[in-house]
Amino acid sequence: MSAGVVKIAKVLDGGTTTEARVSKGHLFSVGDKVQKLGTTTSTTVSKIDTSNADYDVLTFAAAITGLAAGDSIQESDGESSAKPLYTPNMVVGADLEFKGTGIPTIDAAYEAVVLYNNVNYPIPADWLQGVTLKSNPNILFIKQ
Repeated sequence: MSAGVVKIAKVLDGGTTTEARVSKGHLFSVGDKVQKLGTTTSTTVSKIDTSNADYDVLTFAAAITGLAAGDSIQESDGESSAKPLYTPNMVVGADLEFKGTGIPTIDAAYEAVVLYNNVNYPIPADWLQGVTLKSNPNILFIKQ
């Protein structure tokens, strides 16, 4: 079994189509191919400014048409008719920074009940089928 990290971030107020403000903890790196969720055009992350305590700024090699606050940016396959690089089929239970010592491990659930408001990354509607993860109905999202 193999796993891939789904890199996604919600766009915040105050950015532009070439310099988007996103929440901290997004996992993007310079050189990643990205797209606005629901579109088929990708661009490259050319710079990441982490100097603000409240958000990061992703600078793109080309503008993302129509990018606005509330949209989601996801890593893409970078092809001419781009699609998301990965589709999620499990969830991560904790945010962990690997410090370079020990064994890098991650908590991931393939079958779980998740409190929707406690997830620290956006869950786009097209990832869901009702209250479950579309690609894995054993992941159930609830609101309390």
